[in-house]
Amino acid sequence: MALAGHSDATTAAVYMLGYGAEIALKIATCELLGVPPSADPWAWLGSRLSSFGLSGLRDVRTHDVRDLWRQASDRREGLGLDLRDPAFHGALQFHAWRVYTNWWEELRYKNVVATPTEVAEAAESSFWLLTNLTEIYQ
Repeated sequence: MALAGHSDATTAAVYMLGYGAEIALKIATCELLGVPPSADPWAWLGSRLSSFGLSGLRDVRTHDVRDLWRQASDRREGLGLDLRDPAFHGALQFHAWRVYTNWWEELRYKNVVATPTEVAEAAESSFWLLTNLTEIYQ
């Protein structure tokens, strides 16, 4: 949902919810990769990306919630975390994809209005990701 030229509060809410989900997944990915809390993640990852199978900084700097979910999911699987709890993996995928369905980067530049259903879905799934943040990377 876009903010470009539009003052609709529900659209702004979906935008902020989507951005919160994006940040949560970036935090989870950095935690899964072992980035120290005090480190600049981009500088720390810069020399280590090939060892994680990441092709470049764009992989962790993306705004695409689907890509961020894939990165966190791939790393979880590599650590054997998804094998412990496949139901959690399914819920993580569901909520990440539902956030993406209602919010993706290109919508920032379109003049659209979020529906009540889009707001409710974005809120539920964003809150799920934020509430379960530590579970994503532990």
